[in-house]
Amino acid sequence: MPRSKSAPNVTREDLIEAWESWQRYAPMVVKRSTISEYSKPIRLYLSWLESNNMKLIPDVHSSELAISAIVKQVRDFVLDCQSKYGWGEKYCTIIGAALKTFYNLSLGVNIRGVKIPVKLDAKSRLPPFLFTEEEVERILKTAEKKLPLIERTMVHLGYYACLRAVELVTVRPSNFIEENGKVYLEVEVKKLRRERKTKKIAIPEYIYDWVLKIIDKEDVSENRYLFRVEPERRFKGIRKRRYLPGEWSKKFRDFVENIVGIKKSSIKGSRYWHNFARTTRLTLFVKHYKPTLPEVLLLSGHQEPKTCLKYFKYAGVVTPEVEELIKRYK
Repeated sequence: MPRSKSAPNVTREDLIEAWESWQRYAPMVVKRSTISEYSKPIRLYLSWLESNNMKLIPDVHSSELAISAIVKQVRDFVLDCQSKYGWGEKYCTIIGAALKTFYNLSLGVNIRGVKIPVKLDAKSRLPPFLFTEEEVERILKTAEKKLPLIERTMVHLGYYACLRAVELVTVRPSNFIEENGKVYLEVEVKKLRRERKTKKIAIPEYIYDWVLKIIDKEDVSENRYLFRVEPERRFKGIRKRRYLPGEWSKKFRDFVENIVGIKKSSIKGSRYWHNFARTTRLTLFVKHYKPTLPEVLLLSGHQEPKTCLKYFKYAGVVTPEVEELIKRYK
């Protein structure tokens, strides 16, 4: 008798058994910190399979087809959750590695050599939200009035120098250079992996005054991290440590939503800091100063001119130079 369409293709016991196999074998070959990082997306994947009435290994006629079906299944899972939770490409790559390891250890399916295409299509990415000029002014003014010296310096410096979170939290006193009566911040662009590149940006004097106060107050040497926080209570007695990128991003979002009173997204993990210090900063820079592409490249730290086209698009500014570039990359 044929199975009815409403009959489940997968039982909960199959998923539980696979999860228990993961818990049993993972500690033998995977680091404890990696197990913790991988377990959350694996649990979510198993729940997704159950809710969508799908099997861990689809019914196909050959092992090659099974691997292709698994890869497609994982990609569908990633894209589905990305639209719900706003996952970035970096986290999606982690999920791909987690599920490859899971399939290998729990089910004996070796897909380690298979590239799971978790890189998101342009259409599936969440569009960045922009802060208005009034909101930017509110954030900067509120930071100056209500945040401690270190945090308000981070907000202002990160915005004016257009810094990613990882670039901001790794700033050192040695990154500040005085030349011809001006102060410059020279930092390494952290986005690039293959090639090392630095950008050198002039910063307002008042921000540098705050930096000098931090150096004096915290007794920060030239090569120590400038922005440091107190350790947790259980680590009392240990010297201060630097901010972590994710920690700073979360703190900034909490500040914007709870103190400034601006809520831009309901999606957990939305990139408030990146959209404030990078996307909004560059868009307003293009809108007000009508810069050339090399000037936008300098402030952004991007390597490719075509990457900067979106800021001209957001700002509604199209110069002949930009039009020519658009035609070239169409």
